[in-house]
Amino acid sequence: MHRKLEFWIITSTEDVASMNIRTHLLENYSFHPVIGNSDEWSRWEGHPTHILEETKFDYATIRLVLTDTAMVLLGDKISKKDRVNFTGADFAIFASRHSAKSSIPALLIHSTGNWSEDTAFGGEPHSLCRTSAKLVQIGYQNLEQQKFIHNLDWPVDLEVNHHGPTQFSFPLVFMELGSSEENWKNKIGGRAVADAIIKTILNYLAGISLDLAHLRENFTRMELYAHIKENEQPKEEHAIGFGGVHYARNFSKLLDRIPISFIVPKYFVPYLTEGLIQQMVDNTLEIVNYAIIDWSSMKSAVRTELTQKLDKLSISWKKRKDVSVK
Repeated sequence: MHRKLEFWIITSTEDVASMNIRTHLLENYSFHPVIGNSDEWSRWEGHPTHILEETKFDYATIRLVLTDTAMVLLGDKISKKDRVNFTGADFAIFASRHSAKSSIPALLIHSTGNWSEDTAFGGEPHSLCRTSAKLVQIGYQNLEQQKFIHNLDWPVDLEVNHHGPTQFSFPLVFMELGSSEENWKNKIGGRAVADAIIKTILNYLAGISLDLAHLRENFTRMELYAHIKENEQPKEEHAIGFGGVHYARNFSKLLDRIPISFIVPKYFVPYLTEGLIQQMVDNTLEIVNYAIIDWSSMKSAVRTELTQKLDKLSISWKKRKDVSVK
């Protein structure tokens, strides 16, 4: 009997917004605690895990887990040798708060990573998480949808990569409720993010081509990801992004045309190494077809240096304005 694909929703007692979102997940969806030690991950981080009962995907387990650690520091908590066995997730969505000086209420999504030596908010220096461009796209679209369903006059933002964790071997995204304590406790906002997370997971599972018969019974993560990549729709394209500012609105406008996994803001572009650019490609679950450059956001010398690095790595690139409209 094949093991199931594990899709985890990670929540934290350290995070007010996360606990708000978690409450709505438990109240409005058929999550039930795992009884006893009926599976390997019946408990995690000292807490019982919950499994979503009603799902048409019999090859997948959607599991709600809880930690007492700040989620950005989760990868720092454990030694490198223990990291593989720390979590059984094949994919994960972190249900998180977002902080901003503006305190503007918002719904947000991003994958994680540190473009510099700064690891004040977890992760390793010059290191990116693993992620899925398709998961980022679907997550953003579902936050947009839930904004309207719940009648929220809030922005929905795609952020560039920042903070940890960067150490895990599974694709992840953060889906967030921002941007102040008042907003983190907002019940409608918490429900909107909870609903968006569930819809994102179900939409993602519905969109991938997965036939477990082609995998070993106890398939590894890497075997699973290779199988998903090999069975991508041939006409689908995926991209990485360069330029712009922290709230990547010039890139979020493109998500209806192409999924984008990683985005490096303009102020880090001059310091990018070829290794970090290659990491953007290698850590994307899907095949990256090209890079998108927010051309007008950067000086000419920076653009020239960037395109030379992309050319050297044989990564095709396009100006943002030249990304075709569907």
